[in-house]
Amino acid sequence: MPFLIDTPVLDRHCAVLPELEGALGDPLIIALRAPRYLLLEDLGGCCLHQDSQINSNFMVSTQLRFFFGVLLALLVYGTAPGWAQSKVNFKAIPVLQPMKDVAPTPEFSLVTPEGKKISLKDFRGKTIFLNFWATWCVPCREEMPAMEKLYQEYKDDNFVVLAVNVKDRKQEAVAFIKELKLTYPVALDPEAEVAQLYGAWGLPTTYLIGPKGEGLARGWGPAEWYSPAARKMFKELLEEKNGRR
Repeated sequence: MPFLIDTPVLDRHCAVLPELEGALGDPLIIALRAPRYLLLEDLGGCCLHQDSQINSNFMVSTQLRFFFGVLLALLVYGTAPGWAQSKVNFKAIPVLQPMKDVAPTPEFSLVTPEGKKISLKDFRGKTIFLNFWATWCVPCREEMPAMEKLYQEYKDDNFVVLAVNVKDRKQEAVAFIKELKLTYPVALDPEAEVAQLYGAWGLPTTYLIGPKGEGLARGWGPAEWYSPAARKMFKELLEEKNGRR
């Protein structure tokens, strides 16, 4: 299903790779296709990576991988009691959209910059802030310090930020992490396989995932993650997920 982005939005908010610059002369420039489970409604504020233009064969492959990822998660974790829709107002953060159906998110394993294996299931029992980013993405750079503050405030309350770097060279990602003094876990996705699995055609893309692996909300584009409204929302979310509400 195609989704179109107009030039003014890209000019104002997005970093665009050289491969896509030739398309900027047209008012409607890039058609994005995503798995139906991950329909893209608003990509304003996202950076587009080189996998944004994809063919139908690729999309069939991605849809199948997403389907089998969800199916495997269902078989492993089941539909445990307590997977009710969250009562938290995710829309307090404008980019976030609550998931319409509570379902397990696809499992994945990647490698950290230090060479250690890291998996989504490693953080089971915590509320996960899953963020897809790249060093060349200006909106990513702008929002990540706020993500660090959020992590520092709530990391002792069963909360973790997991930042998945998309298609950067390892040296570039490491230099970026050191420059911004980021301390939360980072995973490298050099072939954008996990980004594609989660429909992260634009960066940054963020998912909020519950302690049992259930998808809670998702958002495309940057946000003020440490604003008063965001901190209030995360406080309420963690109270709910940690059984204090």
